[in-house]
Amino acid sequence: MSSSKQLHSFAFGDDFVWGTAASAYQVGFVTEAMEQRLLIFIIDIRFLMYETLQEDVQIMKNMGFNAFRFSISWSRILPSGKISGGVNREGIQFYHDLIDELLLNGIRPFVTLFHWDLPQALESEYMGFLSTQIVGDFCDYANLCFWEYGGKVKNWITLNEPVSYCCGGYVDGGLAPGRGSDSSIPLNSPAEGRDSDSSIPLNSLAEGHETFTGIRLPRSQATEPAGNRRSSGDGDPGTEPYIVARNQLLAHAAAVKLYKDNFQDFQKGQIGIVLVSNWFLPWDANSEVDRAAAKRALDFMLGWFMDPLIKGVYPENMIKYVDKDRLPSLRVPDCPEIQGKYDFIGINYYTAQYVLNSPKPPGPKKSYKTDQQLMTTYYNKKGVPIGEKSGADWLYIYPKGIEGLLKWIAETYGEKKISGRDNCCVKDLVIYITENGVAEKDDCQKTIKEALVNRDASGGDMRTDYHRDHLQVLNDAMTDITKKYCVKIKGYFAWSLVDNYEWAGGYKTRFGLMYVDYKDGHLARYPKESATWFAKFLKGDGQS
Repeated sequence: MSSSKQLHSFAFGDDFVWGTAASAYQVGFVTEAMEQRLLIFIIDIRFLMYETLQEDVQIMKNMGFNAFRFSISWSRILPSGKISGGVNREGIQFYHDLIDELLLNGIRPFVTLFHWDLPQALESEYMGFLSTQIVGDFCDYANLCFWEYGGKVKNWITLNEPVSYCCGGYVDGGLAPGRGSDSSIPLNSPAEGRDSDSSIPLNSLAEGHETFTGIRLPRSQATEPAGNRRSSGDGDPGTEPYIVARNQLLAHAAAVKLYKDNFQDFQKGQIGIVLVSNWFLPWDANSEVDRAAAKRALDFMLGWFMDPLIKGVYPENMIKYVDKDRLPSLRVPDCPEIQGKYDFIGINYYTAQYVLNSPKPPGPKKSYKTDQQLMTTYYNKKGVPIGEKSGADWLYIYPKGIEGLLKWIAETYGEKKISGRDNCCVKDLVIYITENGVAEKDDCQKTIKEALVNRDASGGDMRTDYHRDHLQVLNDAMTDITKKYCVKIKGYFAWSLVDNYEWAGGYKTRFGLMYVDYKDGHLARYPKESATWFAKFLKGDGQS
């Protein structure tokens, strides 16, 4: 989609936040001694950012970023997951060092408390987020972080992508704790495949849809991600993801209440949550049921969490399509209300999909996937992909999706401005784009020099084009949205600073602006073409 229009960073405003991001588990904010004993994930390579802290902060500064979003490893500071088990002062000090180094270089820390790396002790004791007991332990952990770092950290994030944790951990089992059920159903949930390289033939999807709806889909040799099938076979994908989602929301609300009641007045910070969503288009734009299915997909992926936070209830589509006895109450004794518990919402956007209505989902039992009564694909009725495929099977490039998603959020959750009146908003809905990025596949055949540029179909660099095109669309969307709604989009975080451990994609799926040489023994960093582009763009040079 690359535009010839000049794009300037100052077009976003002087106070716009420009950041990049990483998570503790993915870049190694943990030590070798903590491996299987403390985390419910297993990883082989350690010490990415742990040993290169100052170098990486200098990279951010030199590129012109003024913010860095990272996560604290719960197990790193509380080895048992609980305050009663003792505090790891070495772990506490590491994050002080990182935060201090960032601030010294004029970079604002945005700190995420939970990016899926639950302490194994809590999983073993009471099955983690399947129990409301997690709410108290999460609050104790958050309280420790607020006390230790709140004087320096002014932007807190409780949870990262709770929908991914629910679906990856409790529907398909591709993420820890690996619960859910392997299914041969050619049906893809919106959040499924988020970090997967597995795939099924689109022909299988076409045949399955035809069998159950009578509508014929085009046959193709292309593929669609079907999630990372490494489930233990334990669990119930028809109940557990809903329980985990509710308990994540309760933990979030409790931590926000704790911060607002005890810390916000004197620490002067803000606290929110990060959600993720694809943009969804009806497979047949003229089909009323496909249009309704696209809306349903948004409700099951994003509304599942946005509606409770903003409205205090589940989306109407979830209430309608999920059995009442499987959708747990949002009101739990001794837990705070969820509604209104945020200062800002982070939105992660990567890709888009077409959605087809599927009123008779196949399968022997009910699950989060079949509840939605829809199917997703990256191909339209003519078999044309929604965008260019990246190095991750689940990520097809569709910049217009970020505009569609933000406008839908504004229309659904934002307060509408009164025409002709300034300052009419009771409360702005503050949004940060907390992740946006694209991957290339590392086939281990390229030299480092060759790996620094990844040519796309237009002949340009894929990552450079991805960020430029998304930022152009974002800038246009911001102008339209702020005219009509009490919604402020205040920042953009590129995912990610360096190549990292990309969950099911391992080290072969590279999202970094900086290339990491995993083979040289020093994890040397090299700027990709996209890093050079960002450095020029953030310095104010017009980029087209």
